[in-house]
Amino acid sequence: VLAHRDDQQLIENIEAYRERYTAMMPFLSDNDFRSTRVTRWLNQGDTFMALGRTFEARHVPGHCPGSLLFYSATDQLAFSGDAIFAGSVGRTDLPNGNWNQLLQSIRTHIYSLPDATVLLPGHGGSTTVGREKQTNPYAKP
Repeated sequence: VLAHRDDQQLIENIEAYRERYTAMMPFLSDNDFRSTRVTRWLNQGDTFMALGRTFEARHVPGHCPGSLLFYSATDQLAFSGDAIFAGSVGRTDLPNGNWNQLLQSIRTHIYSLPDATVLLPGHGGSTTVGREKQTNPYAKP
């Protein structure tokens, strides 16, 4: 499990979040609140190997404090998590979400990638950096 330290409190205190958000429990499974052990804490610019490729971690807080994007320059693709979607962006109305921080993350760490970079978000279909710069109504460059 790769994570950013800004999510350390959530990861290490998952049971407290389970108790705090009981209203959400009908929509979640026990696996959503299972303790896990982080194998490596990542910071902005750290690299790691996965799937035979080198990925760069980009810290993209806003949806949650520890949001990370994993970018492969060789393949021109990025796993963007819940920061940006095709034609939309991640929610910021959840605990510790921050709209201004999300927009800053997108403009600084996603829109700085080559336009041809394929974004693979945590939900929905793929898109490209160039397409989102041109058409995303929530995240204008």
